[in-house]
Amino acid sequence: MIPTIKLLVIVICAIITYQDFKWRAVIWVLFPILASLLSYLNFIHQGTQFFGVSSLTNLILVTIILGILYLYTRLILKKPFYNISLGLGDILLFYVLALSFPTVTFIVIFTSSTIFALLFFLVINRKKNHTTVPLAGLMSLYLIGVFFFDIILSPYQLYQI
Repeated sequence: MIPTIKLLVIVICAIITYQDFKWRAVIWVLFPILASLLSYLNFIHQGTQFFGVSSLTNLILVTIILGILYLYTRLILKKPFYNISLGLGDILLFYVLALSFPTVTFIVIFTSSTIFALLFFLVINRKKNHTTVPLAGLMSLYLIGVFFFDIILSPYQLYQI
């Protein structure tokens, strides 16, 4: 059952990646489905008490990060926040990730996927002159790699506390 859920996660992340690269937009329905699957995996690995505490902590961290980004965009850059700095898909994926992993794993995956997205976009943008980063798509691509290795390497534990 768990490998099937992980394969579904990989498929949904692939769809998000494709849509974000192709149209710079993602169908919003994919995010609640992805959140449900990843939350379920997180819940069965952590149990009720740890799931609640880590999810709440992660949601607070994402909200603080988005608040800082909002203030920076509005006050320093003097630009609109929504659809200029971040799109709805990016914000929804941040919250999906917050529900998906224990806090330490979430911080590592969130940070490393953001760095991956930045570096990957810098490399692919040399050939094309896009002004927007497909952040949700690139973070989903990173998650595909994470879950692929999690399926292949059984001792690799994403959900250790």
